[in-house]
Amino acid sequence: MFRYFYRFIVAPLAFDFIIPLIKLLPIKSQKLQRSLELRTAKEWKKSRLEAPIWFHCASMEYEYAKPIIRALKEFKPELPILLTYYSPTIEKLVKKDPHIDLALPLPTDTFYEMSGFIRTQNPRALLIARTDAWPEMVLQCQEKRVPTLLFSATLTESSGRNGFLSKLIYRPVFTALNGIFAVSDEDVHQFRQIAPQANVSCQGDTRYDQVIHRVEHPKEIKESLFSGISDPIFLAGSTWSEDEEVLVEVLNRFDKNLRWIIAPHEPSEDHLDFLEAELSKRGIQSIRYSDAESWLENQVLIIDCVGILAELYGKALFAFVGGSYKKTVHSVMEPLAQGCITFVGPYHQNNREAMELKFEPIAGNSTTKMVNVCTSAKALYQQVEDLFSNDISGYRDIIKGKVYERSGASQAVLNWIAEALDE
Repeated sequence: MFRYFYRFIVAPLAFDFIIPLIKLLPIKSQKLQRSLELRTAKEWKKSRLEAPIWFHCASMEYEYAKPIIRALKEFKPELPILLTYYSPTIEKLVKKDPHIDLALPLPTDTFYEMSGFIRTQNPRALLIARTDAWPEMVLQCQEKRVPTLLFSATLTESSGRNGFLSKLIYRPVFTALNGIFAVSDEDVHQFRQIAPQANVSCQGDTRYDQVIHRVEHPKEIKESLFSGISDPIFLAGSTWSEDEEVLVEVLNRFDKNLRWIIAPHEPSEDHLDFLEAELSKRGIQSIRYSDAESWLENQVLIIDCVGILAELYGKALFAFVGGSYKKTVHSVMEPLAQGCITFVGPYHQNNREAMELKFEPIAGNSTTKMVNVCTSAKALYQQVEDLFSNDISGYRDIIKGKVYERSGASQAVLNWIAEALDE
């Protein structure tokens, strides 16, 4: 019943009425404009593959699919890979990924649009990363006998899908999936609260496999900047102005031998100019990474490019993850995979790993955790200051070891694909 409520009322109202209405409004956000264009472009009518494996990644969920797609192409290079996405954030990334044969915007989740897409693309299986299981997408795959898997899946108690109406819509969706590979036992419990008959099991998080791959296959960086440096390095990654306000205050007070790197999330010229001005007001010198031929001990190194943050974490002992003094923290996995003692601000509830690992001591009865929450500049300053008086020489290897222990979830997904293709 609720399948048809979604099909004939919810979806047409959302996609056939509201989206066209929004497109008529003056929209200032280029990202939103592009997102609406993607949803209505119907690119799927122009390109197709021959019986592909279909991955769907709404946005940076793409990071969870990478290790699986890469492994598939290593062992079966002839197997076509189709990837659909929702957000323009990853549009360029997925279209230049050599392991993906075709990347398309996900069609709107209406009966006729999704039916036409699945009939045209004729996928052999559908794998959905993390959370983005759309009702028509899943239910029509079920009708057409296309095996479906939701992997690295999470579902919190506070999720909107636990609402009364959402439960009624998503119960048949989760039940229709051939498999749900949840990250934790708590996620398994939450899925079963909505869909008791769902085929759900705890199989871990494939993102750990991806960050470990990145550690073991680093990009080139300016190694000369770090040559001969013996002082520990504090790297603040993916920062916003709200984070930087706190960091500059800590920097201004800190008198230990500690090198500082700040890598803004969006290194636009305006943002870089603002950050440099804020540091200069306090008498703190800085230099941009792209201009630097050497890095003096009294300079803050500002990263004015993107794509090398994972490698830079490998040079640091301490890491701060941005967004956590703004609204939502970015991923803590990359610094942890490099063995960094990691800090976040008060807004970290959106990140599963931060929420779990803030209770995980690095060693024994240590008060220092894998992820350390600092609600103010004073708290961040004090925690880093205290660490200088402790023996933390072995912490890097311990942290990396605990991250590596969580790897391996991709193999379960690969096994599922092998079974699905044999049927």
